[in-house]
Amino acid sequence: MMSASITKRVLYVLLPLGLIAFQAYVEFFAPKAHLKFIGSNHLDKIPHFAAGLFLALAFGLQVAKPRLWKLLLLLAAVTLAWETYEFYFDPDMAYFYSRFPDLWRFDMAGDVTAAFLGGYGYWVFFRNRDS
Repeated sequence: MMSASITKRVLYVLLPLGLIAFQAYVEFFAPKAHLKFIGSNHLDKIPHFAAGLFLALAFGLQVAKPRLWKLLLLLAAVTLAWETYEFYFDPDMAYFYSRFPDLWRFDMAGDVTAAFLGGYGYWVFFRNRDS
């Protein structure tokens, strides 16, 4: 069984690679049917969860005395910045918002929640588990 510090290092490398691969697939390779499947089944919450986990992991590795409220503040800032970026610079998101504003709000709330759950999951399961 791997120690928690080794697991953290592996996640520190694999999470961003997985996020980049997912983003590249969605942006450049996924056919419309796959995008519809991902969106309708909320599979986009998985990378949001992973991003929250990665942010918390990076925060925990970089800050000498991490505090939960500081982590939550970081997660809020980065998550809301990402959602703002998507809203203003992603034409598909703008179209989605113009056609279905209530669904967009629900989707954004789910994205933010998934990121917070990923970050809090790190805090609960990895924070003090070094061997």
